[in-house]
Amino acid sequence: MNYDIQLKNNINKNYIFTLLQNIDLTRGIWMIYLAGKGMSLTQLGLLEMIFHITSFLMEVPTGAVADIFGRKISRILGRVLSLISVVILLAADGFLWFAISFVFTALSFNLESGAGEALIYDSLKEIGEEDRYMKISGRKEVFYQVAGVISFLAGGYMAAKSYNIAFAITIIIGAAAVLQSFSFKEPAVDRKKEEQKVKNIFLNQLKESLRVVKSNPRIVSLIVFTEIILTFCTCIFFYLQNFMKGEGYNEAIIGVVYAASFVAAALTASWVHRIERVIKEQGILLIIPFV
Repeated sequence: MNYDIQLKNNINKNYIFTLLQNIDLTRGIWMIYLAGKGMSLTQLGLLEMIFHITSFLMEVPTGAVADIFGRKISRILGRVLSLISVVILLAADGFLWFAISFVFTALSFNLESGAGEALIYDSLKEIGEEDRYMKISGRKEVFYQVAGVISFLAGGYMAAKSYNIAFAITIIIGAAAVLQSFSFKEPAVDRKKEEQKVKNIFLNQLKESLRVVKSNPRIVSLIVFTEIILTFCTCIFFYLQNFMKGEGYNEAIIGVVYAASFVAAALTASWVHRIERVIKEQGILLIIPFV
């Protein structure tokens, strides 16, 4: 098949991949599941901490994987590790194995983060259509939001009957995502030479990150602000599962609540660019803590 056609096909394949990647029926019930396995709130917090520490420490090394071996390989590895993490979560029955599962989950996020976007942007750049990237990203967001709604509704419904069913379906869909990730064509643009030393890639990425931060202190402020807000949002998002369960709501109702929040987020996201034109960036930053 013609090289340019293969790169064009990456776009539609990515929509399907986004859907498969993000349909996770355990997304809205994993904390209840782990609590049922005997994990205390403190242990649940530690597991979440392990996830974020792993993600932070491995961001640069996993980024180098995409530079050395390609975005496609990074994406495939990410899906494989994600699949392994769900299998471990289903089979495990103790804190140590749960922690290992969370490490794999963090690595899977890191391997996909940036690599997936770069694969699509580079595909468009190779065929001279990079100006379509924002439009394509917008369409991809629709698939992401649809996957989220499906995950919460179906996951809650299935979990109310059996957690094993929810996990089994997630594993099957995860396996499909692994297989589908092999279908992408790796774009040749801006690939680093394979003979370049890994150490140099790590150092170059670290130096470039520090250079950007140093030259623009405002980025640091935005990162810190965002992380503080996300910390509270994450706590509410996850611990609300156990709170609602304790209040007598079953998993199906919890799934509906989370799905509704996802729909609201999707609708809000579609209006952000209009809102930003009216109240500007400063206004957006001021109202974020209250929404």
